[in-house]
Amino acid sequence: MRKNSADVIQVAQHNTLARAHFGLDNLQARIFTLLLQGIERRDSELKDTYIKMSDLVNYSIGGTTYKQLDAACKTLSQKVINTEPDKKIGADYYPIFEYVKIKSGSHGFILGKFSKHVKPYLLDLKENFSLGEVTKLMELESGYTHRMFWFLRSYIHLGKVNISVEELKDTILGEKAERKGKASYERYYDLKTKIIDAGIQELERVELLKVEVDDSDRYRNAVKSVTFFITKPSEAAVTPASTNNSMRAVKIDLFNQPTVKEANANKEANTNYTGVALNAWNQMLKYGLDQKQARYFLSKLEPEVITKTIHKEYILKKDKVNNAAAHIYDELRKQIERKAV
Repeated sequence: MRKNSADVIQVAQHNTLARAHFGLDNLQARIFTLLLQGIERRDSELKDTYIKMSDLVNYSIGGTTYKQLDAACKTLSQKVINTEPDKKIGADYYPIFEYVKIKSGSHGFILGKFSKHVKPYLLDLKENFSLGEVTKLMELESGYTHRMFWFLRSYIHLGKVNISVEELKDTILGEKAERKGKASYERYYDLKTKIIDAGIQELERVELLKVEVDDSDRYRNAVKSVTFFITKPSEAAVTPASTNNSMRAVKIDLFNQPTVKEANANKEANTNYTGVALNAWNQMLKYGLDQKQARYFLSKLEPEVITKTIHKEYILKKDKVNNAAAHIYDELRKQIERKAV
């Protein structure tokens, strides 16, 4: 963890790790970021990093959510880095983590430690490393965008990078063996629309990077490589983080943080809400309910019920939901009906 002159909390990793071939889902990426935050700039040895469950979700951990966290930790502990750059020679696979542990209960926590094999990529970094602002990384909604950010950020000093489509997939999504059985986006159209374009929108929304793409390098109408043009956002857009060093300074709810744009747009309307109620308000507006509906549900339900319902009935099922606002509205209405019985 580092702080710049504006007191913004940043995390760092060597460009070798930033460009490595491994994928992360959204929850894994956020845990990864908090584990990076546990590394102090002057550390000479790797150490345990402790993350409270309450730093990951802002309500009590239920069975489904705990299973998600457990699966994320298990998969994260199995991530590897290949330090052999020439695939024709072979591969040198090393684990990224020595361990990632999860403990349940009212005071549940995650405990992680990076492996000795990635120590050169995390400690005593003097050159060829990249920085990311924690609060903005935590606003990203896709683990793929996290990986895209670190890869692109590692080339910010050059202003651009050209990469083959296959290597881009390996870097952002993980190598083929890791992608097996998942959405691998083998068609370039799907990769472009669902990963590249969506990722660029996210990076620009949270003001981490400005990115333009040139995919004109084609053979028989198939895209061979992609060139990214990368610039930093305006320094004026940087918002100082809290000077409190605790991890609570970087989270409200990792699953459902409002965007900067949404927060600004709703600033006047939500001045009567604080804490969990404000979080519930932001979530409802984020997923398409209007202000009148949000006020109604906050007048009828406890804020914790709203956030938990959105997480359980939408976040965990959103791949099967066509209209987020309508689905959340119906589920909250059912909560009111159950309350009235």
